[in-house]
Amino acid sequence: MKKQLFLIIICLFAVNLTAQNSNYCFLFNSPKALFYGIDFSLVKFRNDGATGFNDLVKIRDSYFYTLNTYFTPGVDKYSLNDCFKKEVVLSLETANSRNKNIDINILMVDNTVSLRTESINNLLSFYPTDNVKSDLGIILIAEQFNKVKSGSDKSFGTYKLVFFKNSDHTILLSLNLSGMAGGMGWANFWWKSIANALDDVKMNKLKKQYCPE
Repeated sequence: MKKQLFLIIICLFAVNLTAQNSNYCFLFNSPKALFYGIDFSLVKFRNDGATGFNDLVKIRDSYFYTLNTYFTPGVDKYSLNDCFKKEVVLSLETANSRNKNIDINILMVDNTVSLRTESINNLLSFYPTDNVKSDLGIILIAEQFNKVKSGSDKSFGTYKLVFFKNSDHTILLSLNLSGMAGGMGWANFWWKSIANALDDVKMNKLKKQYCPE
């Protein structure tokens, strides 16, 4: 009886492992993906002896939208195709809509924030599951902007980069990213953090790790 139970456990483990490997390979071998932009609906701001989050209304109503436009054709501040090693189609409407409805009264915190899987799953539930151009979805979830006092080069942002199936929102891979901020103007300052974070995504290296040939 114990031997049979042990064999059942081993078989179930093997099935789950095979399914997970299949999901990883789907991620890396898909020729096309939908990028939903940056979702700021869960972001928190933290000041460390600094100022930089004085006009929260303008940040929500203007700057969040501006940061997502930096991915659009004509602006071309970042090549998503080069980053993710596949054709990337933009679908920014849902993120932009969610970002406009953020409650500014809960943006500021005095502690470090780390998003849990339950929060990410709940966030994904607001994104479309049908009429999409690829079953592979990618979203950058802003986690926290940490502003350090003026004159310091240590301000940084943290993010979750999530690859998922559009059809059922199954998370294929979630990466913790961070990037140093810098530059003139609020949007450009935090855009540098976003670009630096995405620059750390090495798809070829990740593929060797999760979907070796």
